[in-house]
Amino acid sequence: MTLAAGTWTFLVGTALATVGSKEVGLLAYGSGAVIGFVIVMLSVGFACVRYGVDAIDATKSAFGVRGMIVPLVGLLIASAGASYIVAAMTATGFANVMVAVTGMTHEPSLAWLQTFGVAILVIVWIIASRGPKLFERLASYIGPAMIIISAAALLFIFWKFNARTVWATQLPKQEIVTSDKLQGFMLAFEWGVAMALTWWPFMGTVVARLAANQDHVLSPPVLAFGVLSPLFPIAAAMLGSVLGGTRDPTGWLIAVGGPVFGSIAILVVSLANLDIMVMQFYVGAIAVQQVPMFRRLPWDLLVAILVFPGIYCALRPHWVLDIFTTALTYGGILFAGIAAVTFVDYFVSRRQRLQAAHLFTASRVGRYYFWRGFNLVALTVVAFSVWFDLWMYDPVRGSSRAAFRYVGATLPTIVISGVMYYILTRLISIPQKKGGYASSIDGSPNAHDESEDLALSL
Repeated sequence: MTLAAGTWTFLVGTALATVGSKEVGLLAYGSGAVIGFVIVMLSVGFACVRYGVDAIDATKSAFGVRGMIVPLVGLLIASAGASYIVAAMTATGFANVMVAVTGMTHEPSLAWLQTFGVAILVIVWIIASRGPKLFERLASYIGPAMIIISAAALLFIFWKFNARTVWATQLPKQEIVTSDKLQGFMLAFEWGVAMALTWWPFMGTVVARLAANQDHVLSPPVLAFGVLSPLFPIAAAMLGSVLGGTRDPTGWLIAVGGPVFGSIAILVVSLANLDIMVMQFYVGAIAVQQVPMFRRLPWDLLVAILVFPGIYCALRPHWVLDIFTTALTYGGILFAGIAAVTFVDYFVSRRQRLQAAHLFTASRVGRYYFWRGFNLVALTVVAFSVWFDLWMYDPVRGSSRAAFRYVGATLPTIVISGVMYYILTRLISIPQKKGGYASSIDGSPNAHDESEDLALSL
């Protein structure tokens, strides 16, 4: 629940207000998030819970024992990048509290924001270096607290402004990204799908792997991330930012709820931010140890390597928050092909059959060795998916194809990439006996004898 109701939802809420109609934006985002998380959990969740492996290990059956470097890089970009954005958001939150408590009549200087941002990264590094035990215990309280705060904020909004004003008030026209309602719907839908896809590595490593059984893999994350988070935090941030007259992802709490409620809420939000950042850096540091060079480094140094680039973002907090939707869209672009490949590989090509021992060996006798440890078919498909997604919609230029208004970019990319991967696997990988697909197709339990599997596992 902490992840589902995390403060990233406030950033999404303030962004959704820019698509024009608030109702359309919320509905479109929620629809995209539900569909996106279904895709995510199907593509990575079931393999992780069934075989007790994390997301990166699970991808080795599709990408190869060395080709997993592609989803690993994606995980590092997603975990570190999201943490840098959340750090910038937390810095602005502390600045807002300082204004409310001290009664300042002007916004804090950039120097204050930079100081807060760097200090937050240092605190997160200290906590993550010593293990996230404290914040694991706090997580059970932070999630419900975020829901309560968001619900209270909604009550403040409808109490302070009547319902007609709440739904009728929109952002100024110069802040609306498009006047085309269908285009606005599809933009919000794309953000929902993209947000879900950026959680791809964490859904396998943090959520699915620890699920009690496969029955808990699909519906809880989809309901939490696709329904619960838009219902309260995102809706509150969207309405609050419009009515409060601020794009600050936390500033609207003070503008709508007053200095006392707003300051308390921001402090809880900041605590949730620290919790999420610790988790993301922790998962990233665990995953990067798949590379032998990093496996030999001390833990605190490894975490520091991931945290250090965030200093650049901490020194440019306004820029970081301004590029949020662009970064979000690129996250979806990065994982669209990965999700398509892993889904087709696990459910269609392998029929939910993996040999866990072969996920942990780089030997050429391993089933998932492919071509020198790389599945060239999977890498080709992912490269194509990135090109095709950007061809359909370029978030930097804001340009899109005519078909984008009706089907978006990410879903067509996933469908086409999945079909492409299946066909190329049948035409190239299976005839060349790469990837150990034969046993999955003919139904035999193993392509190697039991003694070989035992040797590999040792």
